[in-house]
Amino acid sequence: VPLDSASSHCPEMQSSTSVQSTVLSWDIQSLTVTTTKRFLLKRDVVHRHTLLQNVQGYAKSGSLLAIMGPSGAGKTTLLAALSLRVTADMLGEVMINGTPVDKDLMMRISGYVPQQDLAVSC
Repeated sequence: VPLDSASSHCPEMQSSTSVQSTVLSWDIQSLTVTTTKRFLLKRDVVHRHTLLQNVQGYAKSGSLLAIMGPSGAGKTTLLAALSLRVTADMLGEVMINGTPVDKDLMMRISGYVPQQDLAVSC
């Protein structure tokens, strides 16, 4: 979505429209999920799993950015974190032109299509 379109729906972004280039940047120290394994006759076992650690980057408007890696590398997790649509504990920030963005603003100015696995049968 071009920034002009987003700013017409979001007054908070209007001051940024005079800037030629918009930069989305991120500095994610960690993204951690907690899982609990329940046992019938034993105590529950709680595990914390770090999904992303020390991930920094930026994307400029008008340029192409490819996020590549093998299956399970965290590409989908990174995109969910950048869109601020994660339910995990995230330590870090996502910024537009150096200004931190909260979940409400990100949801108003961006779109996110979740990954859909396709099963093809012959």
